[in-house]
Amino acid sequence: MDANKKPEALHGSTSLNLPAGSSSTAKALPSDLPSPASVSPAVARSASVEQVSSQGPLLKTESQVSVKELEVQDANNYEKSLSFKQTASAWLPSIVWSIVFAVTIIGQSYDLSLAANFFSFPQYRNLFGESHNGGAKEIPTHWQSIIQVTGQAGQVVAMYFAGKAADKYGYRKTIMVSLASTVVFLFVSFFAADAMLASQNHQVGLAIVALGQLLLGLPWGAFQACVGAYVSDISPTKIRPIMAGYISLCWIFGQLLSTGVITGLRSVEDLTWAYRIPVMFTWIWPPLLLISLFFAPESPAWLVRQKRDDDARAALRKLNRDDAFPVESHLKLIKSANEKARQASATPDDSVAPADGADGANQADEPTYGDCFKNTNWRRTRIVVMTSIAQQLCGSALMFHSAKMYQKAGMDVPLSFNLTLAQYGLGIVCILVSFWLMSRYRHRIMWLWGVLGAVVIMGLIGGLGFAPAELKAVPWVIASLLVFFTGVYNLSLGPLVYALTANIPSERLRNKTGVLGRISYLVSGQLNMWLVPKMLEDRPNGWSFGPRSTLLFAGLNAMFFVWSLFDLPEVKGRTAAEVDDLFMHNIKTRDFHRVSVA
Repeated sequence: MDANKKPEALHGSTSLNLPAGSSSTAKALPSDLPSPASVSPAVARSASVEQVSSQGPLLKTESQVSVKELEVQDANNYEKSLSFKQTASAWLPSIVWSIVFAVTIIGQSYDLSLAANFFSFPQYRNLFGESHNGGAKEIPTHWQSIIQVTGQAGQVVAMYFAGKAADKYGYRKTIMVSLASTVVFLFVSFFAADAMLASQNHQVGLAIVALGQLLLGLPWGAFQACVGAYVSDISPTKIRPIMAGYISLCWIFGQLLSTGVITGLRSVEDLTWAYRIPVMFTWIWPPLLLISLFFAPESPAWLVRQKRDDDARAALRKLNRDDAFPVESHLKLIKSANEKARQASATPDDSVAPADGADGANQADEPTYGDCFKNTNWRRTRIVVMTSIAQQLCGSALMFHSAKMYQKAGMDVPLSFNLTLAQYGLGIVCILVSFWLMSRYRHRIMWLWGVLGAVVIMGLIGGLGFAPAELKAVPWVIASLLVFFTGVYNLSLGPLVYALTANIPSERLRNKTGVLGRISYLVSGQLNMWLVPKMLEDRPNGWSFGPRSTLLFAGLNAMFFVWSLFDLPEVKGRTAAEVDDLFMHNIKTRDFHRVSVA
């Protein structure tokens, strides 16, 4: 191969010839090529493909490869040899447990969507709202923001500590404790109406609602910190994007359930019970999940970091029912990935002892948040954080406020809720279709088309916001575009964020990187929490922007599109070991899908 030939000029894929299963990628490189831990990202990236290729083949002969490396390669070969159908059949238990764990997200989505739907629910407004100049009662915009922001604040705090707790106590125990706390904290929200009626002060009632959201935000944050990482840990390469994307489907299920309950209670005249009944539904799922999770296997990757190899073997056998499954080889693969991730987190001044060496034989390996910003991990963290922010600020908040959006566009209340139900139904169908798309097409391309579609749709809705009020067709056109945006979002941005968060970070830092991504999602969501109610509400409570509010999201999506072009790589179909090697050698973004890792 010509050492000076650029990767993009090659026909076919550029061969990096890295031993994907080696315990240290740097060790396999020639002596004159710097270790990834000691070279700056800029220098390494400039030499990425050309410098490695110029050294000749780096693949070892069988006599040079250790027994451990052969076992790791055996595990990689097993994953790649199975078809999608065979993978799903062999790993059926892992699919079932992923679905069970993700039910926590359905419950959280139900609660969060309920808070937003309540603001458009006449009984809730009459119970907790206030009237201006004898008009219809409304929830003051500052209380709408406070109620949503307190829930977000609880989630951010809990996510940080849940990320630490999950590394120390495991995903299973952390989620079980969070489920139990949900049952207790719900009492605060349930009795908010009683507090308001006893005090005859709607501000007292709204303050209790906000307190309930703050407390419930704590288990919600734990669910987000643990579920995605757990699902990614126990899922094989071929089905990991789909199982991670299933989490996005769970968010839609919760939103659909919430809207359905609110729609069904429109005729309830007792204001207190019209509020209590939707809250009571939340008590159904935590006890059932607690019983189920008692029998769930822990993440094998977490057990390996805790030096509990026997338990990790048992967990792997519970997750894969194929008699030919190479358990020992897969265990070695997990250890190899963990060791490479430890070395990627090391600085030139650090001395990194092998995790299974004498010094660390009995000491649990607990990564820190600081590791996410070291060396090539920083690039991986940046990608997860930016995609999470894009998911929040692309206009997805309008789906939580869609009933209000339709009403401000001129629709009556019953029709607005019915259309919202149809919108969520479409979202479910589109996410299911996205699973098929993710198995066939490159994820980077799907993401770019999704962001570009969001730019166009948000811009069109914003432009229609300037149309004269007497044009009766405008509300229907806006409604159609919002429904279309729901489809575009759930075909691309919605599920793809979870697939990328599952594949981009190293296995060792998947939990911590995912937490940083979700915290970024929630912190950037504060813009939505404060601005969206203000923009949608009429004066004097708000700014009465109505549909014109979407112009803000059109501009933000344009920025995300430019970033994605230059920084979002393609990792579809890559095993965790291959992704580690590509990042450790700082392969350029546009070359990720061209480079083949031997």
